[in-house]
Amino acid sequence: MPSKTIPEEHRRTMVQDYIDGATMQEAADRFGYSYMACSFALDKYGIPKRSRSEARRKYDVNEEFFGEIDTEEKAYWLGFLAADGHVGERGHIKVTLSAKDREHVYKFAEAVGAEHPIKIRKRRLDGNTYEVATITVCSLNMVNDLILLGVGPRKSLTITPSDIPVELLRHYWRGVFDGDGHIYIGTQRRFAVKLIGIKAMIDGFRSFLSRSGIETNAQDRVRGNVVEISIGGVSLCKEVLGLLYNQSTVFLDRKKGLSDQILNEKRLHKDWSGLTAQQLQGLHSELGTWKKVAVHLGTDEGTLYGIRKRLDMPSDWTVSL
Repeated sequence: MPSKTIPEEHRRTMVQDYIDGATMQEAADRFGYSYMACSFALDKYGIPKRSRSEARRKYDVNEEFFGEIDTEEKAYWLGFLAADGHVGERGHIKVTLSAKDREHVYKFAEAVGAEHPIKIRKRRLDGNTYEVATITVCSLNMVNDLILLGVGPRKSLTITPSDIPVELLRHYWRGVFDGDGHIYIGTQRRFAVKLIGIKAMIDGFRSFLSRSGIETNAQDRVRGNVVEISIGGVSLCKEVLGLLYNQSTVFLDRKKGLSDQILNEKRLHKDWSGLTAQQLQGLHSELGTWKKVAVHLGTDEGTLYGIRKRLDMPSDWTVSL
């Protein structure tokens, strides 16, 4: 039967049967077609055909993992794929990380019940060679569920925060942050928490922080379609990282380690109760910038921001890094 006369529903079913381990002939037999019908369908959906040695190999996966986001683990991996996964419209979900983070790829495979092989490959970038760990999961059902959750093909231009239960939002945003976030630890107790993404995602993250009681005056840095929010200061960084990582069970180990460094930072407690708004304003007039005021007081800009907020001073400044 010519491929063009085969209903699309039959093609999709044959492709999924093949992905689930059936041979091309077994997948086509369901509808009474020849094996070529399945072959044409695989070509259309861009699904690679197995070698002879792999023809009988079946890679299991939990097809329903993203059907309902009702656990910390599901919310986290939804966020991580939104930031750092590749979702193909033809049924592929790919996760590629630096080989130093290969354990996280294994965590993903275990979470979704994927038996697909994890491959270590070399990749060249800007003249340098890097090792990366990659897993490619084939599941039309999972891709369709992800698309319904807002994580679909060409997501770098269209991604928006997923609508999931509010009690799971911090796990979702931890996944996003593990994928597209950055924790900066510099000298002299200079810390920063950064997230990069398109505007809809950055706005969503800022809104999430606000609903969680964390207010920041950090301004967005726009570079084409990419927006970066950068939050500095010990106090604010601790608040953000504590919200994301405290009492969590799934995370990127490397970033959790950096988060713990900041959360465990010992601070010199000073008594600011006698400081007045008039004194602060006078120091600003004398020194010229709030950064210099913070240095003069022996503190960081995040702490100074909190002091100004408690004194009901105008929020007419941003934390610089």
